[in-house]
Amino acid sequence: MELWKAIGIKEPCIIACTGAGGKTSVILSLARTAQSINVPVLLSSTTKMYYSQVVNFNPIFSNDFVEGSACVALHLAHKRITSWFSGVEEDKVIGLPLEWLDRMIQNPKINPYILVEADGARGLWLKSSGSNEPIVPFCTKITVGVLNLQAIGQPLTNQIAHRLELVLELLKKQEREIVDWRDLAILALHKQGIFQHSKGTRILILNGATVGQVKNAKRITEYLRKTKSEIYRCVLTEGYGEALRAIEVYDL
Repeated sequence: MELWKAIGIKEPCIIACTGAGGKTSVILSLARTAQSINVPVLLSSTTKMYYSQVVNFNPIFSNDFVEGSACVALHLAHKRITSWFSGVEEDKVIGLPLEWLDRMIQNPKINPYILVEADGARGLWLKSSGSNEPIVPFCTKITVGVLNLQAIGQPLTNQIAHRLELVLELLKKQEREIVDWRDLAILALHKQGIFQHSKGTRILILNGATVGQVKNAKRITEYLRKTKSEIYRCVLTEGYGEALRAIEVYDL
């Protein structure tokens, strides 16, 4: 199943992606689907991304709103997919001020779908949010939070967890204790978890849903149902990059 449909994207809006363990893959998968259905889509970030991840999405580099938004409008007028960043720093692109993204979605002449990577996780599977992250645009309609099921059964170290000290504190665990399915549920539910500062509808993506992890994913979704969380839907995914796809969808 296409991730676009599984998330439930129906109209132009800002979709912000937070968490760890597949966040960029979510953005890239959604961007390619938007291109395939011929709708205008702008990809950006409020943090940093690797240049190699966006090079095929017609990147625009401008730290001037008027100039940058004009270039975006020109691309989108031709139904082209594009991405916009304020600059380049070594092998990474630098994101935009969140106020600029809010201004873009409020411009009726452009009316794009805007996909935003709203925090970083250094390619790891789990994370807890620092006090100032994620950086989610105010006008966001859907916040997609990502965690990776492959962390289950692994020892809690900085090899799998970004901001390890915060993760340990939040989970009330010691370094090298084994991750279980409840830990992912806590990271999804806690006020300092992956949905901190989120806006709009909350969609949880559990990535890495191999056959061996589907049972754990179902345990997590049942736990979320019992706690009556603010998460609207849980989507199990597999794959990497643009090939990421949904395999199960659970409304909560």
